[in-house]
This record gives sequence, structure tokens and C-alpha cells, in this order.
Amino acid sequence: MKLTHRRALTFAAAHFTLSLLLAITCVMYGYGAALSDTYHSDPPWMRAVMLGLWALQLPVAALEALALRPSGSHGISALLLCVLGLFWSVSLGYAVPWITQALRKEK
Repeated sequence: MKLTHRRALTFAAAHFTLSLLLAITCVMYGYGAALSDTYHSDPPWMRAVMLGLWALQLPVAALEALALRPSGSHGISALLLCVLGLFWSVSLGYAVPWITQALRKEK
């Protein structure tokens, strides 16, 4: 396997794993808040986790926001969100090494 492919897949795996862990944290916190007796506003660390997830998976988050726009919609299924996130991670995984390699060649 070429070095570029190895770097791209390593970057994609790390990006997707971090995104998945942040998403699981958000879902578990949401379930915990839904099952509690009282409602408290989200703590600042939770907002930071959600913002980080939005930043890491911006196209997927935008598609989910568009899917939630129509009234009565429940959004995109979790499996489709994971597949879209995987595609975004792989595309970033290939874009980042190629961009850094191109920048190194310019010097």
C-alpha cells in the first residue's frame, strides 16, 4: 500500500473514531437528560462537545439539520449518519495528505 493511502486511511480512521465517540457522548447525555426527573440546561462542556462534533462532521451535520427542517420529520437514521460520516472522514483523509504534500512541493 502506498504511503499516501496509508496516511489517508489512518487520518480517516482517527477522524471517524473521534467523531463517533463524540456522537455517542451526545446521545448518552441526551438519553440521560430525557430520563431524569428535572430539566437542566446543558452544561458548557456538553455544548463544547456538540460544537466539536459539528466542526468535525460539518456536511453531515448540515444534512441532518436540513432533514429536521420539515415538520414531523425525525431526521436521518443513525446508520445513514454513520455512513455519511465515514465517507466524509475518508474524503478528508485523502484531502489532507494531498494538500500537505502539495504545500511541501511548493517550498
